[in-house]
Amino acid sequence: MFVDSHVNLHGEAYQDDLVEVVTRARAAGVSTQLNICGKLSDIKAVVAVAEQFDDMWASVGTHPHDAKDNPEINSADITVFTDHPKVIGIGE
Repeated sequence: MFVDSHVNLHGEAYQDDLVEVVTRARAAGVSTQLNICGKLSDIKAVVAVAEQFDDMWASVGTHPHDAKDNPEINSADITVFTDHPKVIGIGE
């Protein structure tokens, strides 16, 4: 079993060929993918992509490079999203 534990498939770069990208990963033996949230402002898009595929999950968090843009962020801002069944991890 291969798991890709860090994909970023929620951006514009994949809007036209997302299904094909995931299909190619599956064909290469990747059975599970974790779509990573690097900015809290992206969480809806991250989860929306994960919801499209039974074998894809999501994380919620903020990349350290982006933390400076939201210095007031706290654990409650992040954990509020962990109730979603597709969110299985915290952290970028």
